Amino acid sequence: MTEQTKIRAVNPIPADDNEARRSPPEDYRTQDQWIDLCNLKRKAMISAPDYYRTPDVELQGLIKDLNKGKLVTSTSIVYNSNDLGARVVHNFGSIIVKPTEQSIVIPVYNGEPIEEVVRGEDLYHKMLYDTLEASDYIARIRNENIEVAEQAEQFVKGYGLKFLQALFDTEDDASKLIERLEKISNKEAKDIRIRTPSFIGRGTISVPKRAVTLSLHHTEGFVLDGRSFWFEDYPEN
Repeated sequence: MTEQTKIRAVNPIPADDNEARRSPPEDYRTQDQWIDLCNLKRKAMISAPDYYRTPDVELQGLIKDLNKGKLVTSTSIVYNSNDLGARVVHNFGSIIVKPTEQSIVIPVYNGEPIEEVVRGEDLYHKMLYDTLEASDYIARIRNENIEVAEQAEQFVKGYGLKFLQALFDTEDDASKLIERLEKISNKEAKDIRIRTPSFIGRGTISVPKRAVTLSLHHTEGFVLDGRSFWFEDYPEN
């Protein structure tokens, strides 16, 4: 099944229009609503890997859609509540294309540039800071942070890259992955940013499944967001 036979889900809301976020228009749909619509039409909804593999002849249309609003993919991330594990599920809920999933570790990202994500810079201290606030880890923190530190140290060994490879279902190395995202977003690497829930957000929310969305922001550039649910990106943590 080619991308042309799949539905590209676009919510026509400017990524920086906060008022529109608070009062979504009638044609704004959640990921689940988009999935239901696609199933009703007997068509698949485009996933994050589909976006990544957009043919060059279709890139102009993709970038045009990015400038219209938020692109909602059929890729979901189901986060664990007590650690940094998660399941990346492509074609979530589809009755047209068989869903696939992969279990991985997903670090906390709050708009870090993609080059930092694939290199794992500063994540050791960042993760210790985030974890210090998580009640589930208080006992471990008191035990000299041994287990937490061991997990955090692993992030500098490639978990950022592994996350993006799973997100786009690719074996491309960091250089090729960045180059490809620059092409499909028409943005430089410094303006491509990643967002995932904080550790606290994963453990306290009642909605562990989050939609993966793509959008353009005037201040942040091209944002790959693994936190989205319902009508907005909230809770932002």
